[in-house]
Amino acid sequence: MFLRNFSLCSETRLLIKELKNNIILATTITGPAPDQLAHIPRNPMIPTDLPIPFKRLQFPVKTSYVLTISKFQSRTFSLEGIDL
Repeated sequence: MFLRNFSLCSETRLLIKELKNNIILATTITGPAPDQLAHIPRNPMIPTDLPIPFKRLQFPVKTSYVLTISKFQSRTFSLEGIDL
């Protein structure tokens, strides 16, 4: 999940091709333009709610998980796994 706007539509899935120090190279696998190369740069994050000003560079992405609720309403999981 992106923390910043990169002009990619909702529900567009990306396949990460290469991880570099300052950029992530990915290819779109779903959405309006499949097989398009996407560059995800590191962005400066400057928090405004802290008394000490500082700046850090980080990739504006967050791991997200999706589960279809209609199929799993009455189920309880004792163990879950993620294939990365």
